Amino acid sequence: MSGDAQGDLFGDEEAAPADRPVRPDPGAVRVRLERLLARLRAADRMPLSEHELRAWRIVVPNMAGWLPAEEAAAIRAAFAREMARLGASPDPGCRGEPELRGGEPDGARVVASDLGGTGGAEGSRTPDL
Repeated sequence: MSGDAQGDLFGDEEAAPADRPVRPDPGAVRVRLERLLARLRAADRMPLSEHELRAWRIVVPNMAGWLPAEEAAAIRAAFAREMARLGASPDPGCRGEPELRGGEPDGARVVASDLGGTGGAEGSRTPDL
């Protein structure tokens, strides 16, 4: 039998999809952030677990970076206001612009599997609402 009959265990590198960065849909980002803000506004006390709170403190400033600058600033400010009202301090990134590296918001390298809020490595997930 020829070794060619079985094929390459790892497949053809050119045929495999690359783990390419993608740009999230601003509409989907907007909906996700507005849903979070609505949940916070409706609450009398902090509705997020400590784990969710830590995650959203990182995610909100970075996700907002995919929106137009004025809208991003408004969402970051609204998040900071809700955090203060609910007795939690916002991440400092919520008050200003995220640091830019290579033209992308800090930590904003997103791959397709990250966009749904499920799957991927634990550190690469965005919290589900």
